[in-house]
Amino acid sequence: MKKVLITIFFILILPLKSIAQDINVAYTIDKNYSLFAMISIFSVLENNYLNNKYNFFIVENDIPQKRLDEMKNFVNKRGQNIYFIHINSDDICKGENIYLSLHNRISKIGMARILLPDLLPKNIHRVIYIDADTLVSDDLSKLYNVDLKNNIFGMVKDIHPFLEGKVNQYYNSGLIVMDLDKSRKEKISDKLFNFYYKNHLKFSPDSKGKIKYWLADQDLINLVLKNNIEKLPNKWNNQILADYIMMPQTNGIYHYIGDIKPWHFPKSNVQSYKLYYYYWNKSPFKKYKYYYYFASFNKIYMRNVLNLYNSIKSDHYHLIQLIKNILWDSKYFFVCFLYN
Repeated sequence: MKKVLITIFFILILPLKSIAQDINVAYTIDKNYSLFAMISIFSVLENNYLNNKYNFFIVENDIPQKRLDEMKNFVNKRGQNIYFIHINSDDICKGENIYLSLHNRISKIGMARILLPDLLPKNIHRVIYIDADTLVSDDLSKLYNVDLKNNIFGMVKDIHPFLEGKVNQYYNSGLIVMDLDKSRKEKISDKLFNFYYKNHLKFSPDSKGKIKYWLADQDLINLVLKNNIEKLPNKWNNQILADYIMMPQTNGIYHYIGDIKPWHFPKSNVQSYKLYYYYWNKSPFKKYKYYYYFASFNKIYMRNVLNLYNSIKSDHYHLIQLIKNILWDSKYFFVCFLYN
């Protein structure tokens, strides 16, 4: 019996050790997204089926030391590595306002993703960049080992409805597999910024307030590297826009694009939102969920109260509808609080 057990050990355990590898993952975040980056990292580690060694690189500019220590302790306790790269986002691009697009949706630190080849250590040859508003539900080694076919980046097609018909192949920058050696050799960061300098007016509002390239880094990458991007399977960037189902959602990476995030607790029955709450509840960061829950509730509740106040002189029907809205939102948030 003892020999049988030893044989099983060598058959099952040793192959797993040979498969395990170092995987490099990068996030670029500010203090507003530090919590959600930790939830994303938690989901990565929860799906580390092959016992890979993860090296997380966090490019940040204003995260309090207390939160950095929390992130470090969380990752280190799970036997993984985390490294912080502080960068002054105001100095990126020599002060040019490349980052602030329509409605200031794109943060300055988010633009640092195109600097990753220069920011990461030279002994790091490949990295998976992931936006912080993501959830990972599969082992990332499958993505890390993808064949880029001599291309510089690997990305998933952007399927935002606003882009429909705009371009033939347009990729979402929320997930990028980067060949760092090739990026450095071809000085990709310089090429991206040089393109911006020559076309900066197209990244700024015109006299009518319109912006041609309003997705900043994403537009830059698509314009400059259009012939050097390997198209990856949709599963590695399932894009979810509130209640709008844009693709069949499959096990991989869920990316909550747009302004409405899971921590806003939208009225959505999309399964991927429920999955996000499942991981959040399972993580050590569940305590923060209640803060965001009540903040979202207060925002919507006060909006309805304001509408009620502004419509106080309107007809009886509209007043009743507004009161119903307030009661409905209160009931909805109470249910969310219990079951999410």
